[in-house]
Amino acid sequence: MAPPAVRTYQHRGPSNAELLTACRGGDQGAWQQVVDRFAGLIWSVAFRHRLSHTECEDVCQATWSKLVQKVDTIRDPERLGDWLATVARNESLKQLNRSSRTVVSDKIELFERADPQVAQPEDEVLRAELHARLRAALHCLSPQCQALLELMLTDPPASYEEAAERLALSASSIGPIRTRCLRRLREALAA
Repeated sequence: MAPPAVRTYQHRGPSNAELLTACRGGDQGAWQQVVDRFAGLIWSVAFRHRLSHTECEDVCQATWSKLVQKVDTIRDPERLGDWLATVARNESLKQLNRSSRTVVSDKIELFERADPQVAQPEDEVLRAELHARLRAALHCLSPQCQALLELMLTDPPASYEEAAERLALSASSIGPIRTRCLRRLREALAA
């Protein structure tokens, strides 16, 4: 089995929640969509642990098997990518513990982990999933909150005076409105 291509996380079609509901109902097409959507993520997590091709396949199989076993217990279906990445990490660590490989080398850099400053494929997928959740939560807010938070999230962020001018509000009201909007955003993300 060749490693699946790692894709950016811009899926079209059903949401993760819709797919898991269909999977729970035994829909084979939904299972295939889940595999297509997340196979690259799982493979990249295993590969990042410097496992052999065969060991990566074992990690992928164990991760999918765990999903089949636990599909009814997943609490937040929209975070399925996070759940699968965590299971794949745990399975990769188990695989590393099982394999008692002895590698003799005087090259220390072979044993160093990937540079944490360099984005890894699964980081990109998780970041895209977080952005999608954030965008969905923002759409639950009032237009005023959306506009204010957008101004505050620009680089550099708008000052209270600039935000007040653009939103036709008094500068002294920006702070309390911002606080309420952020609280509502947190609540929307937690829901």
